[in-house]
Amino acid sequence: MFLQTPSYSLESIKTLIREGNSRITGSALFDASLYDLTHVHIKEAVLLLSPSDFYKSMQSEKNELIWQDVYHKVYRDITWYIKVQIRGKATVISFKESDEYEK
Repeated sequence: MFLQTPSYSLESIKTLIREGNSRITGSALFDASLYDLTHVHIKEAVLLLSPSDFYKSMQSEKNELIWQDVYHKVYRDITWYIKVQIRGKATVISFKESDEYEK
């Protein structure tokens, strides 16, 4: 199931990241590393997100009770597929080049 409105406040996600209350999954870090990007770049890209970058909200593949918000953001001349959620901490689940997935 998909929703056309975010499940989480983008400002809440950004605040948690600024406060250091966040995590980035290993797969997001790995995908970013393919472009010589680190956790610092991932956080910077998320902090640059705007509401107009929102693409969809979707249920987690592992737990359908958990929703995840997907954004498409141009960062360093690449359009990224960025999937985030809040579960106590702001979590960046995916950080992939969107051309490989969905537009």
